Amino acid sequence: MILEKEVSNNTLLFLAIIAIGISIFSIYSSLQDQTFTGAAVGHANVTISESTTITLSPSSINFTDTALGIAKDSGNNADVFDCAADNVCGINITNDGSVYINVSLETTQDLFTSPGQDANSFRCRVNGHSNTTSTFYESVDWPTTYFSPTDCRDSIGAINNFIAGLNFTDGFDNAYVDINISVPNDEESGSKVSIISFTATKST
Repeated sequence: MILEKEVSNNTLLFLAIIAIGISIFSIYSSLQDQTFTGAAVGHANVTISESTTITLSPSSINFTDTALGIAKDSGNNADVFDCAADNVCGINITNDGSVYINVSLETTQDLFTSPGQDANSFRCRVNGHSNTTSTFYESVDWPTTYFSPTDCRDSIGAINNFIAGLNFTDGFDNAYVDINISVPNDEESGSKVSIISFTATKST
């Protein structure tokens, strides 16, 4: 009786092993008939805030000494102290922000006090073909054509969008402003100082 029980137990164990083997084989065969693909997508997000920062270089123009009735131009190196070459000693405006900008100009302190001054006494001009339609202004190179000089006296007030659509991309983010003066014939002698404010706003 003991022998029969052992045989019976051995038989059951053998059958169980076969059953497990068949199950594993069935699962393997089923997996072989299916194609599994996996994909994972990652994201990196950042929001860059809008900035309308500008820098001026140089921020001041020191004309050489002059006399009544004489004209001076920051584009001529002989007319500016410590200026090494033509067309580089005006005011270079750089868009250091992250959006296209318009730059308005306002003279908050006039250069001359003479009643004989006129629109030619204190003028500002910027490189580019237009001060309202150009989409970018390129470096400080003086172009062969540019729009007519603008009267920059404080009696005129702000000149809105003196520079329009100035790019923020390096290499296209500069505008060169040239200052031209013509001393009135009745101007009092002495040191003369003008203050020009440039204000940047987002171009729409």
